[in-house]
Amino acid sequence: MTSEFTGLILTTLIVGAVAAVAFGAEEPPRRELAAATPGGQGWSLRLELATRYDDNITQLSDTDIDRLDDPTCQSDPTCNSRFRIESASDWIVAPEARVEWSHTSSGGLESSLAGQARANIYTNNSVKDYEVYGLRFAQDLSAGSHPTTLYVRVDHMPDYYLRELTVPEASRIAGTTVRDSARFASTELALRVRQVLVPKYLDLEAAGGTEQRDYQAPFDERDGDLTGWSALFVVRPTGNRDLAVDAGYRSESYDADGDRSGTEALESDISNDRQAFFVGLTLRWGERPIRGWVAVDASRETRDFTTSEQRDIYHFGREDTRTVYALTVRQALNELLYLEGRAEHEENDSNLGPLVVSTGDDVTDFTQNVYSVSVGARF
Repeated sequence: MTSEFTGLILTTLIVGAVAAVAFGAEEPPRRELAAATPGGQGWSLRLELATRYDDNITQLSDTDIDRLDDPTCQSDPTCNSRFRIESASDWIVAPEARVEWSHTSSGGLESSLAGQARANIYTNNSVKDYEVYGLRFAQDLSAGSHPTTLYVRVDHMPDYYLRELTVPEASRIAGTTVRDSARFASTELALRVRQVLVPKYLDLEAAGGTEQRDYQAPFDERDGDLTGWSALFVVRPTGNRDLAVDAGYRSESYDADGDRSGTEALESDISNDRQAFFVGLTLRWGERPIRGWVAVDASRETRDFTTSEQRDIYHFGREDTRTVYALTVRQALNELLYLEGRAEHEENDSNLGPLVVSTGDDVTDFTQNVYSVSVGARF
C-alpha cells in the first residue's frame, strides 16, 4: 500500500533473489519486488542495496526461541534436531538489480516490461539464503479521463528454506521423532487491473492470481496451489498525489495434497481458506527530482484450516489470525539516488482445535520485527 502498491505492480523480470521470511511453519511471506515505473521511453537500470535486521527469521514461537538458546536443548539430539539455524535473529544483505523497457505510443498509451532480481544473504544463517526471479508487464488499455491499465506479474523462487519439521512416516519407522528440512520452490502468476473511477480522486484495483508450491521430499503432502482475488480502493481526498488513503479485501485458498496413501503414518493437511482486510495511508512531498513519501499500512488476515481429519490435531479446527503493521519512508536525494527505510511488525495468534491442550498454541504463535535501510540508484 505504498506508492508503488497504490500505483500497482508494473513489469519486472527478476534475475536474482527477493527477500522473505517464513510464515511460521506454513509458508513464507508474500512480498513483491519493487514495481516497474511507467512513463518515458527506452531502457533504464536500477540498482539497490538493502540491509535488513530480522529478529525472528523462521518465525519461531517464544517457546522455540527459548529452546534454541538453551544449552540443554543444544546437547539433546531430539531437541536440537528442531533447528538448522544458529540464531533466531540475523542481519541480511540484499542486493537488487532491475532492467526496464518502457514506451509511450502516439495515442498516449504506455507499455512497460521489466526484469528484476534480489539476492538475500543471511550473515549467520546461510541455510536461509534464497533468490526470486520475476517478469512484469504493464499496458494501458485506454487513455482519457478514465484510463484502464493491465498488469501481469510472474515470479519464480527456485528454493526456499522454511524450517525443520517432523517427518511422520520416518518417525513411525524409527520409533522416535525424525525431522527434516522443509524446502520448496514456487511459481506465481498474477493479473491486476487498475481503473480510474473518479479522475484525480478515486481508483479501483482488482486482482487475481495463483501460486504453485512444490515441496522437496519428504514433505510432498504440502504441495499445493494458492489461488485468490483482491480488490482495493484508492482515495485521494485533495485531488492530487499528496495524500492517498486505500482500503481493500483479499480472499485466498491454499489447496494442499494432504495425507499420502502410500504411507502408514498420517501426514498433515495444511489446506486453508484466508480472508484479509488492509488499509493504508500515503503522504508525498517535494517536486522532481527531490521527492519523497511516507506510508503507513496495516492488515489483518484470518486463516481457517479445512482438513476434516481429526487425527491431524495441529490443523483440524485451527484458526490463525495474522496482523501486520508497517511504516515505510523514501526520499530521493537527486535524480540518481534515493534512500528508503522500513519497519514492520507481524504477529500470529493461533487457536488450535479441541484436541490440543491450550499450551499447544505456544508452538504456532509468533511475533516478528523487521527493520531495513536501502540505498538505490536509477540510471
